Amino acid sequence: MSIELVDIEDNGPLNDLLDEGFGDNGPTLLTLGKAIQCWSITNLEARTREVGWRNAVGPTLGEAALAFALPIERIKAAVENHYWMFLTGDGPDADLVIEHDGE
Repeated sequence: MSIELVDIEDNGPLNDLLDEGFGDNGPTLLTLGKAIQCWSITNLEARTREVGWRNAVGPTLGEAALAFALPIERIKAAVENHYWMFLTGDGPDADLVIEHDGE
């Protein structure tokens, strides 16, 4: 296992996690993660889905991508890098459910 160090000043991928606002690819992951958190927590009604051995409550990555008009990969990266959100489910990324820890 190797660890790659990234200089925060070099506009590397880590900057996208630390900077607020917008960059060349739209909202940074930090800003997008906050927006998805707010959007998804207010879109929980009637969204219970059977996910493996339990029920999950929340919108899917596909629904979030549609709502934000961004690629699923970008939404997934923002959710995975946000410390209060996580993904549940199997199958295609579009079907993964966005859930919140402690909210």
